[in-house]
Order: sequence, then structure tokens, then C-alpha cells
Amino acid sequence: MELMATRHRMILLAVCVAAAVALVLLVYFNYRKKDRLYRAIVLQNKEYMAREQMLVERLERAREQEGPQAQASQALADDGGRSRINSLMPSFKSLMIEQKVFCDPAITVGKAAEMLGTNRTYLSKAINESTGKTFTQIVNDYRIREAIAQISDLETDKPLKQICSDVGFSSLSTFYSSFQSITGMTPARYRSQLKEI
Repeated sequence: MELMATRHRMILLAVCVAAAVALVLLVYFNYRKKDRLYRAIVLQNKEYMAREQMLVERLERAREQEGPQAQASQALADDGGRSRINSLMPSFKSLMIEQKVFCDPAITVGKAAEMLGTNRTYLSKAINESTGKTFTQIVNDYRIREAIAQISDLETDKPLKQICSDVGFSSLSTFYSSFQSITGMTPARYRSQLKEI
């Protein structure tokens, strides 16, 4: 009887050890899978930022080569209807990329429209038709791109709270949730992945 009880305890112990080993292996493989995914996201964002910088430089060169005549002919072609809406997006993108108005936490669609010399209805419609997003979503996208660029600068190593403020978020929780929804990880996790790479 005692021999059987000892045998049952040994079997139970072996099953528990096997289950614990299986659980540890499962957690480890899940961690490795997530780690590879995070690394891929960080590398993809680095490539994206390099391409975006290249495009900005091309736009600046093209603008310098265009001259005032090309700008005047474009203004004449603008009929205030469909072409007006279509012409707003390049100007809006330029406003966001070059002047970084998204860094102003008080930016609204009305203020941006005023800067572009149009009204909020046209701007909202142009943004929605070309991106399928709202003004706030687009502004947050630009803010997160800028946050990624600042987080990627490991030499300055700015605190995340300062980056949050610098890119135009008035709330740390909004910054974290927006960052995570766009990149799939928190800003702190993104920075640690960058340091590991």
C-alpha cells in the first residue's frame, strides 16, 4: 500500500514537472516570437523614416525647380470644387511635415484650415476622402511618427514624458495608447527594442 502511494506521488511529481517545463517552454517561445515581431516593427519604422526623409528632400528640390510660374498656373487651375479639395492634401501634408503644426497641442481642424487659406469643411472632407481618417487621427499619426523619430535618437535619450509633450500630446495616457495602437508596443518597449538592436 505504502509502495503504491509512493509510486502515485512520483507519477504526480513527474507530471507536475513536465507541465512546468512545458509551460516555461511555451512562455519562452511566445516571448521570442513577440521579440522578433517587435524588432521587425522597429526596423520597419527606421526604413519608413529614411524613406520619408528622402521624399521630403525630393519635394524641396522639386519646389525649388518649379519656380513661381508653376505655382501661379496651379492656382489658376484650381476651380474651387473637386480640384480644390484634391489640392488641399499636398498643402496639408506640407504644413504637417515642414512646419510641424501637429506639435501644437491646441491644433484644430479650424486652425489648420485657416493656415491653409480654406475652411474647415473643405479640409475635413479632403482628409477624409484621401485617407479615410479624421483630422485628429491624422494629427496623431504625425505625432507618433515624430515620437518614433525622437525615441530613435538614442544619443539624446529624452524622457518619454518630454517626448509626449514635444510632439503635441497633452496627456501621457493618450500618447501611450496612440503609440501602442499604431506600433503595437508601448514607447518604453519600443525604446528597449531599439537599444537591443
